[in-house]
Amino acid sequence: MLIFQGALVSARGAEVIQIGKIKLSQAKSALMAAASFIKTEDDVFIVPDYKDGNLKLYDINGNLIKIWGTKGPGPLEFLSPVSCDYKKPLIAIFDLANQRIFIYRRVGRTEFERLSEFVCLLDKPNIKLLEDQVLIPGFIAVSATKQYGLYMRNLKTGHIQYILPEEIKYGFTSFSQFDSQRLNTVPVGTAGYCDTYGNFIYYVWEGNLRIIKINKLTNKYEFFGETPNNYVKPRVTKELQEGFRILSREVIEAEFSKMSFITGIFADKDFVGVIYKKYDAKKSLWEMSLQLYTPEGKLFSETVLANAVTYINFRANNSFYDRDKRILYYLSIVYDENTSLDKYEIIMYKINL
Repeated sequence: MLIFQGALVSARGAEVIQIGKIKLSQAKSALMAAASFIKTEDDVFIVPDYKDGNLKLYDINGNLIKIWGTKGPGPLEFLSPVSCDYKKPLIAIFDLANQRIFIYRRVGRTEFERLSEFVCLLDKPNIKLLEDQVLIPGFIAVSATKQYGLYMRNLKTGHIQYILPEEIKYGFTSFSQFDSQRLNTVPVGTAGYCDTYGNFIYYVWEGNLRIIKINKLTNKYEFFGETPNNYVKPRVTKELQEGFRILSREVIEAEFSKMSFITGIFADKDFVGVIYKKYDAKKSLWEMSLQLYTPEGKLFSETVLANAVTYINFRANNSFYDRDKRILYYLSIVYDENTSLDKYEIIMYKINL
């Protein structure tokens, strides 16, 4: 047996078992476009609908119980809410078109009270709400040569703590080295994913299966990650460059479909989980795989997440991890030709060590 952090793990690794799925009902109102979601402690799924400009709330059976907010530029309105995170009683919502994060307090099962808002330059959805701070894996610059891909904002004071320099995010040793290779790096994607447990922050850029472990007390970095045979590291090919030059979405997506992309990370006492996706041309779907590492960085389990798929190459963190129950929820998206709507199912996986 392997022993770490007080847990016992068999030499074969962990068991990741699908234990159910919840179809989000479209009967009362269509879910037009979702990229992420959260689950509350009383089993309410909150799903930002970035096309409809609102939050859709579902019960544990997938029934729509509330539509909250409306589309627009005014108070209590959204333009394109794409991401959210929840830390009782607060919920943080990132509005892409507004380039703002809105902070609400949950009052009752389906109601929210707006507390504050602030500008946030993000192009992909992924934020992490802490006690009185929000962890933001987005771009922020202090000067021309001091740029960061991860920072923390205090919700009470507005103070910003700069955490991860851009050069380290992308795997370079200096800003000048990164800057000279920017056009050969950034086009594959800029999104990052993060989680925190104890004194550590875990971060991964979507274009590299390389986890950065950051000590919150010392700000020192450690790196780990193992690439399996079916993982294809993204790179800027000549075809991809040409696709961006002629602004051809078809060419760009054709190149992206040859690569693998990180879509999420989550941390627990005994492990760090990383989700990555790879395109299956026969099924015309992106399929998800889950790696589990010890907090020290040793890979001990890898599995394909059955039924965790999406037909859209929209690199969002459409997963949610419940630490209390050790259940991973994944928002699977398949186009339904019969209704001309996307079919959304939340797939549930129990992680047994």
